[in-house]
Order: sequence, then structure tokens, then C-alpha cells
Amino acid sequence: MSVIIKGGNNSNLATVDSDLKLGVNLPLEKDKAGFSSIVVENDAGSLFGSKSMRSPFVTLERRLSVGIDTPLFDYTFNTIAQDTGLWRYVTSTMTTTWSTSGMLLNAISSTVSGNGTAVSSYRQLTLTGNGSLVLDIAFNITNAPVANQILEIGLFPFGAGNVAPTEGVYFRFSNAGLFGNINFNNVETSTGQLCPAVDIADNTTYILTIRINESEVSFWKDGVLLANGVLSTPPAQGQPYITTTLPVTFQFRNNGTVSGSPIMQAKILDVSIDQKSINLGKLYSHVQSSRGLMSAQATAGNTMGSTALLTNNLSTGAGAAMTNTTAALGVGLGGQFSAQPTLAIGTDGILSSYQVPAGSINITPRTLYITGLKIQGMVSTALTGGPVCYAYSLAFGHTSISAATSESIAAKAPRRVPLGYESFPVTAAAGTIGQGVTLQFNSPIVVNPGEYIQVLAKNLAVVTSAGVICFQVFFDGYWE
Repeated sequence: MSVIIKGGNNSNLATVDSDLKLGVNLPLEKDKAGFSSIVVENDAGSLFGSKSMRSPFVTLERRLSVGIDTPLFDYTFNTIAQDTGLWRYVTSTMTTTWSTSGMLLNAISSTVSGNGTAVSSYRQLTLTGNGSLVLDIAFNITNAPVANQILEIGLFPFGAGNVAPTEGVYFRFSNAGLFGNINFNNVETSTGQLCPAVDIADNTTYILTIRINESEVSFWKDGVLLANGVLSTPPAQGQPYITTTLPVTFQFRNNGTVSGSPIMQAKILDVSIDQKSINLGKLYSHVQSSRGLMSAQATAGNTMGSTALLTNNLSTGAGAAMTNTTAALGVGLGGQFSAQPTLAIGTDGILSSYQVPAGSINITPRTLYITGLKIQGMVSTALTGGPVCYAYSLAFGHTSISAATSESIAAKAPRRVPLGYESFPVTAAAGTIGQGVTLQFNSPIVVNPGEYIQVLAKNLAVVTSAGVICFQVFFDGYWE
């Protein structure tokens, strides 16, 4: 049966289009317009049996409230050795190994009660009011867990590796299934089983997500909020955990003697943490440095430690004559270098030299951004002759160590930036300190993987017959 819709005081009829939809237009005149309420569907009812709807928020200034996220930390476990710059771990017989395919917990398939291992970030993550911390972790297991095997993943303090966390928020996985927990000063509240253990298939990667704010914590798997996966902060507490700031921690432990076969191992592939709904106003360079990507530290997969040639027992020594084809004074992204000022007048010598690692399948290639530079020399052995006047320049981007590298279809010549002058008087005594050069780059110096960055020094005064000048070179920057 059809119904004809007609205006009550005229003969106008409503129209129906070819898709059998009633034609409806909103009023075009402001004083005749009504209003619509906007709601967002978070769940169509598949999880909780009924729709979950939330309304957006409009500020007093009549602006729709929209949060801006800030990335805090992320890491891919693709290195063949522990990244000691960002991660620390403890073992109680049970071991952790690193490889190009991830970080493996319980690498020796331990079965002894009390064995355990934990890996924890040096970086601490802070829960901020009116915003959420969101932790995403990619993991998989080799085999289903058997009795007394426990894997815990989340934010909780670094400990012995073989005892339950006493603080924080985390997933707990065992043969009883997957659970979510909040822990306030050793008082643990659990979601109950989020899914049975059989829902975590062998050798299948899952993304586990924990969303944390002061009022509640929610637990997700592969972008889906798990049933019963929301824990409200207990009424007597102001937030889910008391410390406010915690590291990312992965822990595998045997809560008793493990029997059965095969034995579960767990692999961590990636982790990322974002501050949701709050723009912290951090400079990008600050964000990168907080992720462990400051230029003063080697990146994951390379020889860990400082990038600068500077140790606690490095003396000035006898120095060496600079050349423009080799790093005769040593290799480092800045540091301490001792030179004999005997290179021919007007010839560039390599004062400091560093090659950005090219990267590989297990070393993530990183681009180096240099935002500042400081150079200062000190006479460590009195000069015979002089004066010495160095014209400093920055050479970067070349694909061979020689500062004389030519541009070609397969090679890059160094790009050069003049830095300034520093002089030392005739027969300068030991202890004479130069004026130094300090620069900030509004447009960062960008050096790609495999390319070199060098400080060059060109004497424009007099070649000495003896003496040593010890330089300190500092680069300010970050990795991307």
C-alpha cells in the first residue's frame, strides 16, 4: 500500500527519487532552522548487546573540541643485539634474545619454577590529566601456554623478572586466557577473562592496546574493544596507579613448575605510545630525543653508546697532522681531537669525521638532523712559530670520506657551510684557549644514511714546526 504525502494548506506533493528515498531538504532560512544532535557510535551492539553512543563536546567558545595527539615513544625490535641505549633487562635463568624478527622472551624454553625475564624501557611515560596514554604492542606466541607460564605486557616497574607486578596497567596472558589488570600500590583489579587462550593463535601477530586515563582503562585486541575490557578507577583512587610515571615492560615468568610440550615462547615485534587529545607543544626535535633519538647516542643496531669521540681517559696526546682525505685525528660525531698545525697553508684538513650508518635489514636507516655546532681549541703543547688562524667549514652529504670527493652520477661531493675563524698567537703557550665558534642552524643540516659529515679546518696564517692544538667539537641534533 502506498501513501501520498501532501501539504496541508496547498497541493504540493512530497517527491520520491529513483532509489525510493523521500526527498527532504533542511530550511535555508536561519530563523526557520531547527537543530540536530550529533552522536558517534562506538559499538553497534556486537560487544555489549546495545549501541554505545557518545556525543562530541563543544567549548564555551562554541568550538568543537578536537584533540591533537603527541607521539611519545615507538620502537621496532629488528636488531640482532640488545639496544642498551633504550632497554634494560633482567634474567632469572630464563633468557631474552634479539633478532631481526623480534625480541624473544623465554628463548631457552625454561620450565623451572621461579625462572623469569623482564625487559623494560629506560623511558618513563607520564599519565596526564584530561588526556589518555595509548599503548600499542605487536606480539605473537610460538605455542599455546601451558600451566604456570605467565606473560605480562604493559606499563609497570622494572623488577626481578620472576614476580608479579606491584603497580601499573597491563595485559596478563596464561593458559587461563587473556586478562586486563590495573594495580594501585599492589592492589590489583582484573577485568576477568577477556578471551580464552585459544583465541591467541600460534605464530599469529596481534596488536594489544591499552588506553589509560585517570578515570578508566580499556583493553583492546586488533582495534576491537574486548568484552568486559573496561576497568573504572576504584572510587578511593584518583588514577589507576599511584606512581603516575612508568616504563614499558614485558615480563615472562614461571609461576610454578612447567610441564607439557611444546613450551610457549613470546615474541615482541613493535611498541608505540601516544599522548591522546593533548598537544604537548613539544618541538619535533624534543620528541625525537625523548624517544632516544638524540644525535649524541648511537641508533639501534649500531655499536651502542656515544657517537662522539670522547671517553673518560682520552688525553690530548701528541696529536697528528690533518689531511683532506682521511680522518687522521679520529672518527666521531664531534668529540676531542688533537692536531699538529703542520698542514700546508690554505688546505682543508679533516678535523672531525662521521659517517651516518647506511642501515640494513636489522639496522633501521636513520637520517641525521644537525641543529647546532660548537668548536673550540686549546693549545696543549706550546706552538713553535705561528700565528695559526683556522677558517672552519662544515662539509656534509659526500659519499666518500675524502673532502675532495667529486660529484658524479654515482657519488656526491661535500656540501659546504662556512663556520667562522679561530686564531692562536705566535708561540702560544700550553693552556691558551681560542675564541671558539658557536652556531645554530635555522635550517637544519640534513645528512642521509651512508653520507659523511665533517668539520674542516684551513690554516690561513703560518704553518708551525711544532705544537699541538686540542679541539672539542659538539654537534646538536637528532635522528629521524
